Amino acid sequence: SSRGTCCTAPQTKHTMMQVSESEQKYISDGVADGCRADGRDCLERRGLVIKCGVLDTANGSAIAKVGETHVLVGVKAEIATPTAQEPAKGIVSFKVECCPSASPEFEGRGGEDLNMELASVLQRTYVSSFDRTALCIIEGEQCWQVNIDAVVLESDGNLFDVISLAARAALANTRLPKIEVVEGSDGREIELSDDPLDSTPLSLAHVPVCVSLIMIGENFIVDGTQEEEVCMNARVTVSIDPEGNFCGVDKGGRRGVSPSKLGEMLQVARTIGSQVVSELDKKLAEDEKKRKSGVGAHETLFPWI
Repeated sequence: SSRGTCCTAPQTKHTMMQVSESEQKYISDGVADGCRADGRDCLERRGLVIKCGVLDTANGSAIAKVGETHVLVGVKAEIATPTAQEPAKGIVSFKVECCPSASPEFEGRGGEDLNMELASVLQRTYVSSFDRTALCIIEGEQCWQVNIDAVVLESDGNLFDVISLAARAALANTRLPKIEVVEGSDGREIELSDDPLDSTPLSLAHVPVCVSLIMIGENFIVDGTQEEEVCMNARVTVSIDPEGNFCGVDKGGRRGVSPSKLGEMLQVARTIGSQVVSELDKKLAEDEKKRKSGVGAHETLFPWI
């Protein structure tokens, strides 16, 4: 690599990866010229590979790989008591854990801070967009609690987006046992079906994916690598649902983004997000057909470029 003074990204506490000043200049100049260090143009994404049904102990699971960023998501559903504030809605919980072995930035306090940042943004996004009324079993008494647990196994940037893709695939792979509410001697009781085929899928009608755009100089790119993220001035992560609606926007980085540039970034995020959801859902539907027919169930790998 080029020689020079090593710098770290100043905008986040957890970033520890070092990139020399000459390397940063090379990356920044390339973005300004429309050609990134790995040969992609500014709005070009890396290929995606997803494998569903990788955890037998979960209600749903998937692993997503984008470049050298690998994320595993497991979904576990359990019976819980709804909150007093929302007695007719189920509960959705999102947790993220970055393996210390995946990147130096995940070690110690830096990893804890990043876990909290990722989980906080994704928790807000999913709670606001998920159809939680469909998770209600008995109003005010019992509901489904859907726990989404993401583990970052390897990292080369763009964690928000890759986690959201793995989460959407895992939720598409999730099945809840069918429930029958019966009147018992002590009031209403629920009976769970133990037949794995007697189950219901979750509704993903409004579940979004994230599209992150990072500013490097006066230009922005999508699907940034870890080295590119060190060079960024700002990050804008936009959550887009299948209908192209905005479900949330999160701003990261030390510098601001002008209103005109932000508007441009939002429109790019909407275009990319709508395309991503459409392509991903098409592949997930094909995977579901195979699952129902028993051909290739839980072993479907598909690349998306």
